Amino acid sequence: MVELEEYKTIASERPSMKKADFIARLVRDTPFDTEAELDAWIKKTEADIKRKEKKDLGEEAEPEEDPVFPMVDRPDAELNEEEIREKRRQRLMKAGWEARVRAREEKRKEKDRLDEVKRLEEEFRDTDPVGWSAKMRSEQEVCVCEIVDGRC
Repeated sequence: MVELEEYKTIASERPSMKKADFIARLVRDTPFDTEAELDAWIKKTEADIKRKEKKDLGEEAEPEEDPVFPMVDRPDAELNEEEIREKRRQRLMKAGWEARVRAREEKRKEKDRLDEVKRLEEEFRDTDPVGWSAKMRSEQEVCVCEIVDGRC
């Protein structure tokens, strides 16, 4: 990240410098030999960072349409040896795709459930602050007692 910021600073200084001076600084201060290499590296690194951030947030890019696996439904008797290998490959691809879809759906359901629990907790806190406070206090006491008694 620090490198990215440094390289973006260098790239932003390009318009205010002579081309020869800029290239000399580029070669001296970076592992790049040309402005195009620097620009390509910055672009690729920013895309990688965005992709990783989306993945960390659980926002994986979903394919727009379901993939097609035409060989999976055909009987082996109709296929030659190469087509059987392709069918096996497609079966594995289909199983992986279906597993990813199931995992994505489970993540979405769990997120929805946690959002609902959080919403209900906030609603309880807003409507009955005394009751909510008492509940929080009793939960904390139970946890402290378990730690003291060695049950945690």
